[in-house]
Formats: sequence, C-alpha cells, structure tokens
Amino acid sequence: MSLPNAITIFRIIIAPIICVLISYELSIYACVCFIAACTSDFFDGYTARLYKLSSKFGQHFDSFADKFLITSISIALVQNQIVRGVNVVPIYVIVSRNLAMYFIRNYVNEVKHKNIIVNSFGKFTTFAQMVSISLLIVGFAQIGNYILWFSMISSLYSFGIYFYSI
Repeated sequence: MSLPNAITIFRIIIAPIICVLISYELSIYACVCFIAACTSDFFDGYTARLYKLSSKFGQHFDSFADKFLITSISIALVQNQIVRGVNVVPIYVIVSRNLAMYFIRNYVNEVKHKNIIVNSFGKFTTFAQMVSISLLIVGFAQIGNYILWFSMISSLYSFGIYFYSI
C-alpha cells in the first residue's frame, strides 16, 4: 500500500463521516473534514508524481474517491435541506455527470485501452464544486449556491470536452 493510495482511501472513508457530521449539524467539523479530504486530493497526486508511485489502483480509485466525496456530500446537503428548491438542480446535474464520467472513463480505459486524461478545466470544475460545497456546509448559502450553479455549467462543459476526446 503506497502513500498516495492510502490518501485516496482516506477520502473514501471520510466521506460518510462528513455526511454524519452534516446530519448532526456539526457544520464546522464537517467543513474542516471536507477541506482535509479536498486537500488530500492534491497531495495524493503530488506524492504519486514526485515519487513515481502511480498504479492501476491509484488511477481508478483516485477518480472514484473524488466523485464519491463530491456525490455523497452533495446528497447530504440536499437530504438535510441545506440545498433546497431550484438549487437542487445543479446537485442532480453534477451527480449525474460524475456518475456518467466515472463509468465512461472506466469503459474507455478497459475496452478501448485508452486513458482519458484529466485536463485543467476538469480540475478547475472539481475545485469549484469543492469551494461551493465548503461554503454551503458552513452556511454561506447565497455565494455557495451561485458557485454551485457555476460549477454545474463548468461541469457540463468539462463533460463535453471529455466526451469529445473519446
């Protein structure tokens, strides 16, 4: 078990904990854990590149961990009515896009033996989602929802870029 893979597993394990913290309205703790998970996304990739520790496991599960983190926390925000009304639309779109992207990436990788490379726009989209979710967790609903809508549009554009590259 390499350090980057351990960091990836950390993101998968902490996601349900963050959801519980949100459910119990422990928003500061939830936000701190979420930011730690988001920061770990940078460090697992950085560590893997720095020490040349990339692996098949890491390639598959890093993407899964990112999507699992964003999806589970997004669902918790809707379930606990932190995001409600028309503002649930970006959550549904982002979750759908993330699931579709995960399956498309794995299909292309396994069947066509082609690796879909994450581009800088995709990274920016993930960053925008993480910022909006952080703001929503701590109660900055107005700015969090604006960034959420922006990240939905960015997410759809990013999906188009990936889909076109297949």
